[in-house]
Amino acid sequence: MEFGILGPLEVTHEGRPVAVPGSRERAVLVLLLASANRVVPAERLVEDLWAGRPPEGAAGALRVFISRLRRALRDAGGEMVLLTKAPGYVIEIDDRALDTARFEILVAQARRLVARDDHEAAATALHQALALWRGAALTDAADAPLAQAEAARLEEERLAALEACVEADLACGRHVELVPELNGLTRMHPLRERLWGQRMVALYRCGRQADALRAYQDLRQLLADELGLEPSPALTLLESAILRQAPELAGSDPPIEFPPPRPLTPRHNLPVDLTPFVGRVHELEELRGLLAESRLLTLTGVGGVGKTRLAVQAATAALPRYPNGARMVELAPLRDGAQVPAAVAAAIGLETIGLNTPDAVESHLAGHLARRETLLLVDNCEHLVEPVASLVHGLVTHCPGLTVLATSREPLGVPGEVVWNVPPLSLPDVVPDSDAVRFFCERATAFRPSFQLDETNAAAVVRICRRLDGIPLALELAAARVQVLSPVQVADRLEDRFRLLTGRGRSTVSRHKTLRAAIDWSYDLLGPREQSALANLAVFAQNFDLVAAEAVMAAEAGGEEPSDSLEVLCRLVDKSLVVVLPGEGESRRYHLLETIREYGATKLAEAGDEAAARRRHRDAFITRAEGWKGTILGGECLRGVSADFENFRAALDWSWAQRDAEAILRLLHTHWVTWYWSGSLEGRDWIERVLSEPEFAVPRLADHPGHIDAMVAQAVFLAVEGAASQVAELLDKAAELASRIGDAHRLAMVDQTRGELELPFGDVAEGRRRLEAALAGWERLGVLDGVGWCHNHLGWASVAESDHERARAHFEQAVELSRRGHLGTWLAPHALAGLAPLLAHSGKPGQALTVAGEAITAARRLGARPVLAMALARAAETAILTGQPSRATANITDLLEILSESGTSRWLGEALEMTALVLADLGEALCAAEILGACQALHGAAGHTHRMVVIARELQDLRPRLRQELGDTVFAHCHTLGQALPREAVTARALAWLTPAVHE
Repeated sequence: MEFGILGPLEVTHEGRPVAVPGSRERAVLVLLLASANRVVPAERLVEDLWAGRPPEGAAGALRVFISRLRRALRDAGGEMVLLTKAPGYVIEIDDRALDTARFEILVAQARRLVARDDHEAAATALHQALALWRGAALTDAADAPLAQAEAARLEEERLAALEACVEADLACGRHVELVPELNGLTRMHPLRERLWGQRMVALYRCGRQADALRAYQDLRQLLADELGLEPSPALTLLESAILRQAPELAGSDPPIEFPPPRPLTPRHNLPVDLTPFVGRVHELEELRGLLAESRLLTLTGVGGVGKTRLAVQAATAALPRYPNGARMVELAPLRDGAQVPAAVAAAIGLETIGLNTPDAVESHLAGHLARRETLLLVDNCEHLVEPVASLVHGLVTHCPGLTVLATSREPLGVPGEVVWNVPPLSLPDVVPDSDAVRFFCERATAFRPSFQLDETNAAAVVRICRRLDGIPLALELAAARVQVLSPVQVADRLEDRFRLLTGRGRSTVSRHKTLRAAIDWSYDLLGPREQSALANLAVFAQNFDLVAAEAVMAAEAGGEEPSDSLEVLCRLVDKSLVVVLPGEGESRRYHLLETIREYGATKLAEAGDEAAARRRHRDAFITRAEGWKGTILGGECLRGVSADFENFRAALDWSWAQRDAEAILRLLHTHWVTWYWSGSLEGRDWIERVLSEPEFAVPRLADHPGHIDAMVAQAVFLAVEGAASQVAELLDKAAELASRIGDAHRLAMVDQTRGELELPFGDVAEGRRRLEAALAGWERLGVLDGVGWCHNHLGWASVAESDHERARAHFEQAVELSRRGHLGTWLAPHALAGLAPLLAHSGKPGQALTVAGEAITAARRLGARPVLAMALARAAETAILTGQPSRATANITDLLEILSESGTSRWLGEALEMTALVLADLGEALCAAEILGACQALHGAAGHTHRMVVIARELQDLRPRLRQELGDTVFAHCHTLGQALPREAVTARALAWLTPAVHE
């Protein structure tokens, strides 16, 4: 019997495929094969199968999986290779029976052949080894930590073998055939320098010296843009050899040697350093010990000393100790302590829809983290110390597996907190050897590649590092000046600045003031226009694009040419005061380091220009929002709000501080959909403020269109709580105002919103009438995404009325409209998901499954978990209708796991109903009855009155069918048991039952 895990699991016996039923069984087999001939503890298998969150009865479920695996292997006619050995299980097979082993044997053989200069035979062996790969390794257990580590190792070995194969082919003189292959490989793996070197050699040997040198320059530019690095010394030597047409390039021996690549890191959201991390060896070692012993560690220190970067390094090094990974929460953009729990929830991917208070969000967080071993890095706490301390204390108290690493300019003051002050970089004594000197030289070389530390500048560099107290930000700014000044000139100017500060009576300069002096000095080197621009850019609450920067930098009186602002921005980028963010989107984005932003804000206030700059910032984003095409659910609006969420929030906050009600009303529509989808309490506060504060009710604003947006938003928020009468009253007022002021766009949005809300909560016929009115309005206005959304909602209205043919026509229209441009980006997964089960119902199973898959792909591309949950629910329904229980099981399992992670109850009742239906079809009536009881409790809490699923009849018939099969007494007992189960327990039981039941 032979096994393949270099791709989807493949098992064969005497050349015939062996079927391994069930995704969980396949995952177990893959995990055992990844440790072939070694015992894998049962406890480890349980942890990996359920990603560290095993449900009740997981050990028993594992035994079932093992039993089915043995039966499948035995039925295929093979000898027994899956054995029970304490403390777990082992696969005992010959090495050559596993494709990973055959791969490694062939690679080792190739190495021996290369050592004997038999490159032809080596190339043959390597091509055979690479042919064993059929896709990504261990895909059937992709979520298991054990599999992730092994898959990363195997992928690195594959790439190394690929490079060795190219080397062998080059030695055999196949450079002409290799050029197109290497062109593609360097695009796929742009940071693997060995492939670039091989491409350069192949091009050179083809007589294309200029192309070989251009390839080197392409890589150099790529490394500079992405990482701020230069190519390796090996590649630099190769470039030199190509320039001088070195004779050794024509031979068969490899012209360059490359060090092995660094290993991959575990999954997390910690930022990757784009510049080398210099020094801090002893500090990192001390932090490693403190993190192992403490559950709350706070790094304190002066601004700019490097707290955040050191914390990220410490967290990255500690990752292997946390099975559930590490998450970083950046608090710098927040200004309200009530937002802290929601920010933490967002950082770990936990939804907060329906949670109306910070305390409720905190309780939700504690429940989510209670059984997880997680490292939480909370950055920049100093302006929100009290609310952060309260939250952290509650989480650490109730979550025994949680470790918190915080950065702040002052301790949090929580019991059990270990406070560690971050020191400056170590300073030189007499000889220029210290972390501060190494840091300065590294950054100076980045700004000026020809810079070298030598006897002519060493004393000046020592003076710079000592005068700047080893503060990394100050050294960064000083190093930037090496572009235009010598180190001696830099040191002399710093000397002048410090004498000036001492001359003002400051006999002892604190590190904070020293940092301020360094920034003052850098600021003084700027021209007046650059100084003004840097101060104005400080109004941005997050990163920004060129258009917004030009609007904010423009002089208030008449502005200036965009080209002038662009030139100034380029000079600020060159001087490292504005950072260009990596990425290749439609436009580049920029940001200011936090300390630079604070400094610029101070300069702006001192000059008396803050109000004008913030007004330009606010007006720029009002103009942007009012220029978006389509509806507030269109791709342009949703993508734009996401990119500049904090900037829009800052514009709202400043407008409120200025009591500029009109500006707030013009900005309001930008945020409310995002607030609703994220469950933000901030959205409710803003809407209630707009609808209740006297500032918004003055006569000149009484008919402002922004009031319509506010009333629609409030209605949507209240609909979740089931306040039907209030919803109707708000929407009536919104419609009346839209009609009175002649705003056809907003009138169509009101009708669309009312129609959508009527479907699950009210009168379907009334919902259809409203949606048809909205559809007519959008068609008159030519708003395609509005037309598409109305067809989508009308499709669900027809499903609720069991008019499947009409529903299908509406969804097909919505799908077609979603594909006409970027406005339909968010519509596409909704429309495709709605269409799929209707295609299945009409007897087109293949097309239905394809469309369901497209919906899931489109939802994953958005990165919005509520949309993905919706697509998975419809895909499961489609699979049930097409008679694909294993596919339905996979979709439902994915859906339940997403709902469990996010903590939302939306879609849960439907997912459990489909679980019950699948279990009942497979003879698990007792389990199905218990799940149905839980469903009834969930649907009652949600307040839905209409069933909008194509399988409504099947679900309606399920209860009497189970009652007849089990009898009234047994059914009632199981049903009551399910009703009493907490949501988390129901989900865990469903996940535990689902896979075993499918394959009985």
